[in-house]
Amino acid sequence: MGVYAQAANFLSENLGQNETALVPMSNVFTTLNPDLSGRLVTYESMWNSAGVILQASTNMTDILKVRSYIANFLNQNLQVKFIVRDWVDAYATPLFDSSLDYGLSPLFKEVQIFPFKLSTGWSSQITIYERVQVVQSLGMNLSMVPKNYFTAPSNTSVIFGSLGAVVQKTGPSVNLYVPLSVSLNVSKYSYMTLIINPNVTDLNLTIVFYYDTTGTGIFTGYGADFVHSILLNQVQEGWSEGKSNEFILAIPASDYPVVQIGLCLSGTFEGTVTFSNLNVYTELT
Repeated sequence: MGVYAQAANFLSENLGQNETALVPMSNVFTTLNPDLSGRLVTYESMWNSAGVILQASTNMTDILKVRSYIANFLNQNLQVKFIVRDWVDAYATPLFDSSLDYGLSPLFKEVQIFPFKLSTGWSSQITIYERVQVVQSLGMNLSMVPKNYFTAPSNTSVIFGSLGAVVQKTGPSVNLYVPLSVSLNVSKYSYMTLIINPNVTDLNLTIVFYYDTTGTGIFTGYGADFVHSILLNQVQEGWSEGKSNEFILAIPASDYPVVQIGLCLSGTFEGTVTFSNLNVYTELT
């Protein structure tokens, strides 16, 4: 229980007045450090609030429902300062995606690790993520035509207006490329938010970040500059068809600025996909 005591002490020392933490097995933490009583929220309570029962038959749809509930909970409850993951709690383990290094939400970043060994001999750890304090570094509502935007295929219909950028998906793959109005310094932790309204089903969206290594302020090509891409799926993200869905995505860090973002649509279904309110936030240090 030594590492749990260390984690409990870390929370007690770093939680301010009225601040809380999302933790596994709150009774363990409050027993080890009574000062934490009334200052913790459990993963089990998140499952209960989402209306999902954890059982042998729990499937990915159930897990996505809980993830979505937690994401909304964290967005709306700014008093949650820390997320704690112990890698063994039955209610927490299914929720984490191993491909993501920021835990359950890009609003949080890893700040502390307490390693330990299980009775089976396997090594594990307690990881603590902290809410990032940020400042907005970019805002594009996409109602106005971005300068020098382009599409692939080149004849793709994109209408910019009060709803945002309405992209007509008429083939298996349609891409919208948006040069940014400012070069983004992503050497510090940064994330983007974007609203998507898909009038299609089972859509894949690849977000591509274009980095400028030459100092020209634009993406000059793959030979000189480089990109990072992240694939999202409509079903896995829980985006409702015909409704506005906001998502948050961490931007891969680099000493080189991001100067362009690609919104690449793929899938077998045709229809319109609307994008609006593209914002980027950077860690305030």
